Amino acid sequence: MKIADLARKLEISEQKILEIVKEIGLGEKIAEDELDNASIGSLVEHIDKLTDVVKPKQAKKSREKRKSINSKNKKEKSNIKPEVADTGSDDAAKEDVSKSSDSAAVQDNAQINTAQPEQTQEDVIEEKAQEDSKDIETSKENGEIVTEDVQPEVADTGSDDAAKEDVSKSSDSAASKDNAQINAAQIEPTQVDASVDAKEQVKDNPAENKNQKVKKEKKKMPPKKVKTRQQEAVPALFSILFFAQAALVFIVIIFSVFVLLRTKPQPMPEEISVMETSAVKTAQLNLKDAKKHIDLIWEMDRTGFYKSAFALCSHFKENFSEAEFLEDVCFKEADILFKWKKEPPSTQYQAAIKSFQQAIEDYPYSDKVPWAMLMIGKSYICMHLYDQALDILKELDTKYPDYENMAMVTQAKARIYFELKKYAQAIAEYTSIIAGSADSSFKNEAYLQIAVCFEKSGQDTQAIIAYERFIQRFPFDAKKDDAYFAIANIYFARAEYAKALDGFKRTIGKYPYDTHNAQALFMVGECFAKQGDFVQARKIMQEVAYNYHEPELSAKALLKIGDYYYAEQNIDKTIEFYAFGLQRYPDYPDFASMTLFLGKLYFDTKQYTQAIKVLTDLVQKFPHAQDNDEVYLLLGKIYSKDGKPVAAVDALKNIITDYPASMLLEQAYCALANAYFSAEIYDKALDEYMRILNNYPQNKNKGLLYYRLGVCSYRLQLYAEAISFFNEGMNKCPLSEYRYESRLFIARSFIAEGYQDKAVMHLQRLVNNDYLKGDDVYLKACFILADIYVNKIKPDDAINLFDKIIASTRDAKLLTRAFKLKAEVYLSVQEYKWAVDVYKSGIDAFQKIDSQSVDFMKSQIANFCADIGDIFFKQDKFNEALIYYLKANGNVTDNQKNIWLLYQLANVYSALGNKEQLSQFYTRLKTEYPDNYWTKQMEWNLKHKEWKASVDAKES
Repeated sequence: MKIADLARKLEISEQKILEIVKEIGLGEKIAEDELDNASIGSLVEHIDKLTDVVKPKQAKKSREKRKSINSKNKKEKSNIKPEVADTGSDDAAKEDVSKSSDSAAVQDNAQINTAQPEQTQEDVIEEKAQEDSKDIETSKENGEIVTEDVQPEVADTGSDDAAKEDVSKSSDSAASKDNAQINAAQIEPTQVDASVDAKEQVKDNPAENKNQKVKKEKKKMPPKKVKTRQQEAVPALFSILFFAQAALVFIVIIFSVFVLLRTKPQPMPEEISVMETSAVKTAQLNLKDAKKHIDLIWEMDRTGFYKSAFALCSHFKENFSEAEFLEDVCFKEADILFKWKKEPPSTQYQAAIKSFQQAIEDYPYSDKVPWAMLMIGKSYICMHLYDQALDILKELDTKYPDYENMAMVTQAKARIYFELKKYAQAIAEYTSIIAGSADSSFKNEAYLQIAVCFEKSGQDTQAIIAYERFIQRFPFDAKKDDAYFAIANIYFARAEYAKALDGFKRTIGKYPYDTHNAQALFMVGECFAKQGDFVQARKIMQEVAYNYHEPELSAKALLKIGDYYYAEQNIDKTIEFYAFGLQRYPDYPDFASMTLFLGKLYFDTKQYTQAIKVLTDLVQKFPHAQDNDEVYLLLGKIYSKDGKPVAAVDALKNIITDYPASMLLEQAYCALANAYFSAEIYDKALDEYMRILNNYPQNKNKGLLYYRLGVCSYRLQLYAEAISFFNEGMNKCPLSEYRYESRLFIARSFIAEGYQDKAVMHLQRLVNNDYLKGDDVYLKACFILADIYVNKIKPDDAINLFDKIIASTRDAKLLTRAFKLKAEVYLSVQEYKWAVDVYKSGIDAFQKIDSQSVDFMKSQIANFCADIGDIFFKQDKFNEALIYYLKANGNVTDNQKNIWLLYQLANVYSALGNKEQLSQFYTRLKTEYPDNYWTKQMEWNLKHKEWKASVDAKES
């Protein structure tokens, strides 16, 4: 064995061994610094004879050194916070690995507390060796030798106070037991002082701090019986070598695992579960010492493996319950629960709060308590429990006014006030941050949030000033564009569109994908639209829609183009852009509401087929949408207008069945009743109208309800009920637009029941109302009343009413009816001349009417000519009759009227003796209408005429 190895094992200097070798005469046996077993035995025996207890003077010196070291360790250990989870940057990790590889022997020996001096500590080691040499020479003079005992395992020396107590006890024992036990504790030179770089590497990691402390503290061997070195030196050397090699292999394995964890890339999501499980097993099986356990917890937390980090914390608390850094682990465990999103937010943050509270309870005097209270407040904020959060933060502010992160506390309180819409308090908190915090990031945020608070509280002018102050103070801040954009939005909300336009243009950045580019350009288009420049607004919106890859904003831009066309009353273009935008972006957030608007546009333009399609597709795409009741209501109305009452009923029943609490339920019942009414299902319509009247007594359309109830009753021949509903409606809703229609139906109901006198009373009130002249109700009343006068043989009264109708309307159908009925009144009293004049007046009136239906007007004139011909024919004025029959021939559209006209022409020619024309029209009758009654009648007329002619010939 070499002298250097023996010196390291016996923990004395090589120089001392050489002096002893020369003293006992073994210098000649040493060959190339090698010692044989015999020499080693003699050497150890000589050292045993010189061994004695430490003098009180040297023990006192050792205590003073230990106090110095403990004080230094205590400073390094202070203010370790769990929130600093990283054990160092990647560069630091590489540096650690490099240092480890460069001084592997030194670090391996340090793990078993047999460390060799480092080069950076050379001066300190040499100075310590000289002090030890002086101590030994002093002991020689007194007949005593101070030696060091090798301690195989490193024990946790505990706290500083415990170390001081052990040294004191050792010193007392040395004085009293009179060389009975050995208590030789000496601080290793390599562990006296730590370099500045080493301190910086481990100051954030409690485990590294502990390692430094353990290295610096003095080892203490428990009292044991004194044995001679000669009896156990050689076996001990081999035993020490074996355990040293085993420990070295174990430490190399653990160190390799740690380096791999520090340097390997973040695993893919599918690998996380396997790695976390492996990490926990590794910790359980291999990392038994607290230091390595701490390192792994912090590393797992830093890399986001919260499940493994949490499991390691639990394992640490279970297996290292007396460890010095248990406090750090408890607070770190709560921090992990705060960040680990394994549960819904409420459950996650409740668990974190409970863990922080337990840590505070277990360590009430820890310097981490303020931080823990802050994290409890943040947890409450994340759960939106702002009152609880505010309470804990106020308590923190009161108990720890000098907390170093008080700016974070104030910021949290300001956020709470902001969320509670207590903007004045929030502004006060942000102002205190500006006044007291030196952290520029906090100040930036505070200035910006003050402006936001002013804006939210409606103080627009103050908000603009605050935003401009933020931009002035922090011109290069990343949120500068946010401030510009906010100012422009304020001007837009205040309808100051010129200023807003300038603000939005200023927000647009140089690069295509700057944060606010697309939105700012969109708002530029809105400003142009608000100023009435729809052409420029549409150009801007088209640029937004086609040049920016933001689907939601692009869809909104296309729909805005439709809105601009709608503002210009261009409904077709509005429908075009709405249909295109919704087809291109089916995932647009407002797709349902915009599709509903498109359906309304189709409905308003009577494009019922397209409206039904888009609305039915909408219901199929969103079968359980909240606004489907409105869709079904519109569908019901569309089906009713499109003549599909059954489909309308089905659509409206969906609202009643699926949306019983809908605000549109009353409208649904009304539309359902109207659908039944349009389908002429009057019994069901009557039931639905009664339901509305009973369930919704405050209905705004009560006049319509009573009118429809009366009409349904009238159609069901329930005349008494009809009269009752009509009267009730007129009494309760005297200004209803249906009151005149109701009076007309009352008259009809009385006529149906045979009470014409009562009917005449109501009809005369309508006819004598000059306000109603020309109205449909007025004309209907005149016709009904004139008919009554005709039946009562009051021709003059009837003729007066027909004259009122002719003077009050330009409707061709009503005029046709009035002229015809007036002529029939004259014919009924055999006033043929007046009847002919009435028809001639009708022909003149039709020729003056500018009607869109020319064919209808020609047909009516032909009918009147045929009627005049009939009058002349009855008077045997065949030549006059022939003139009007020929005018009517070819223009009559009614087939039966046309057959009658051919028949009459044949009769006229027969009466005039024009056999050729008679044969022509008779042939047409037989050819075109061979089986018609008038054809057979004409055949009989001709035979009768022949028979009469033969009879007259015989008589003559």
